[in-house]
Amino acid sequence: MLKGATLDLWVSAAGEIILEVDPTYRILCDRTLEAWLAQGHPPPKRVKNTYDGRTWELLRLGEEDPKSILLSGGLSLVEYHASKGRIRDGRWGRVAWVANAKDAKKEIPHLTSLLVPVLTLEDLHEEGGSNLVLSIPWNQRQEETRKVALLVARKLGVEHPKPVEARACRMRMPELRARTKVGKPADALRVGLYRAQETTLALLRLDGARGWPDFLLRALEHTFRASQARLHVREIHADPSQTLAFREALARAKEAGVQAVLVLTPPLSWEERNRLKALFLKEGLPSQLLNLPIQKEERHRLENALLGLLAKAGLQVVALKGTYPADLAVGFDAGGRKSFRFGGAACAVGSDGGHLLWSLPEAQAGESIPGEVVWDLLEEALLVFKRKSGRLPSRVLLLRDGFLPKDEFTLALEKLRQLGIGFDLVSVRKSGGGRIYPTRGSLSDGLLVPLENRTFLLLTVHREFRGTPRPLKLVHEEGDTPLEVLAEQIYHLTRLYPASGFAFPRLPAPLHLADRLVKEVGRLGVRHLKEVDREKVFFV
Repeated sequence: MLKGATLDLWVSAAGEIILEVDPTYRILCDRTLEAWLAQGHPPPKRVKNTYDGRTWELLRLGEEDPKSILLSGGLSLVEYHASKGRIRDGRWGRVAWVANAKDAKKEIPHLTSLLVPVLTLEDLHEEGGSNLVLSIPWNQRQEETRKVALLVARKLGVEHPKPVEARACRMRMPELRARTKVGKPADALRVGLYRAQETTLALLRLDGARGWPDFLLRALEHTFRASQARLHVREIHADPSQTLAFREALARAKEAGVQAVLVLTPPLSWEERNRLKALFLKEGLPSQLLNLPIQKEERHRLENALLGLLAKAGLQVVALKGTYPADLAVGFDAGGRKSFRFGGAACAVGSDGGHLLWSLPEAQAGESIPGEVVWDLLEEALLVFKRKSGRLPSRVLLLRDGFLPKDEFTLALEKLRQLGIGFDLVSVRKSGGGRIYPTRGSLSDGLLVPLENRTFLLLTVHREFRGTPRPLKLVHEEGDTPLEVLAEQIYHLTRLYPASGFAFPRLPAPLHLADRLVKEVGRLGVRHLKEVDREKVFFV
């Protein structure tokens, strides 16, 4: 484990210095990138050379033959590293494209056997597969922050640095509903889903066995009985390596009414998982992969998989109970590869968030979504709302991930004005809010910290924690809804993510879904989506 600190520094027009300090820990993995990927883990954000400690940003994994990539000296990628004595036993893995953090546009070929994942505590938390205590107690982090701040202040000639203080308030807790009031989406599996209908689910086993495991089938049957809806189950017997025959089997399953498929599989590489999911989507069938072996005692993993399967089948797991200013909330994000990205939208339709749908992403060259695409995506959401409600929404909440590019929403806002629809536009930033520490008492879920210039911090933790979680930083770019009312709806929307049974994402569901959507499309491609129902959230 490596320990350091991340520093950000601003200087105001009046000469005031604001220093943000965040103690940082990075974990060096004890296996190569190739071994990490072989265990089914997603690619890390950063990697490190096994031979000299240099750190890179990992851009993507390549499909090229490492022997076919020629370097400037005339040697192939494999020959170059072999000449340095770095390749042993003839194992070099595959191509990984990396970049220096200071020059991310210059892509450099590397080998997965010569790289080691570099992980942060946050990376491991997002990975979700560790029982380690990954958070630093807030008082320890605060003390480490103070020491670093004093050191930097002395270097800058500042004698008495003071922390920035602001008054915070706690917001009303959200009420989450399935058939009855629930505390978390996993409870819906026992009391019944918010909205369910007659459904056919299929099972594909890639371990050579046959039949639904009894405890999985019993859990599904109980959920549908509690939801007062009928369940039909089938099996698919086909080999994904025989692509044409496999797709024919999927087409027959869809014709028979199958709406989503649970896949029980040994651990697969990231590429194998993506290929399998793409085959299903080509036939309009979302899939939920569940790694074997599985035990009925693994409640969290099993229930998350079942919730994901139900959401992918188009069922509505939970909704919000309450009154909110916006009838429709829409999240916008742009993501994908470094040089080729997608702009997409995922929506919570209705003030209760009882309907989720996604809009087809558009390919683009950078982080900014063209204004015409923003309006096109929003128009789809408006049409769905009108079909379900018989009217247009009176107010729309537009959520944009990250900084708001100039003029990105100009056309959409003008169209909303012409339609007489009120709106609020908020940019939501996962970083930039620093860390917050209590001056008395303790931090808690649903904490609002108003700042100046229509900017506020929002702490969404949803569970007991030891450490000091990062708040979201939000800027109310357009609109006239009072800040506290706006913040409350955004906070409550963080409870709507259907595929996580026991915890909630930091982001409001429309943005979290948009982020998942564009990442999944970046991995699988747009061409597979034309047969997929827009209410089947295939990317959760």
